[in-house]
Amino acid sequence: SRRQRQMCIRDRDTPELIQAIKMLSDNDKELLTLYFFDGYSQSEIAEFYGISQKNISKKISRIKKNLRKGV
Repeated sequence: SRRQRQMCIRDRDTPELIQAIKMLSDNDKELLTLYFFDGYSQSEIAEFYGISQKNISKKISRIKKNLRKGV
């Protein structure tokens, strides 16, 4: 759920996470916002972009991996 996704951010990681998010491409930031903060499902985002849900899932996984590297 949206709330669970938002709660996964620990307070001590917040400054580093914000810096890592700033380093993402605009497209990745938009996808991150739609999924983690606006609460859209992967299927809804896929429909919006006109690509498969599996593709969105891969993109989200890549973004999370990049954020872990930056934090």
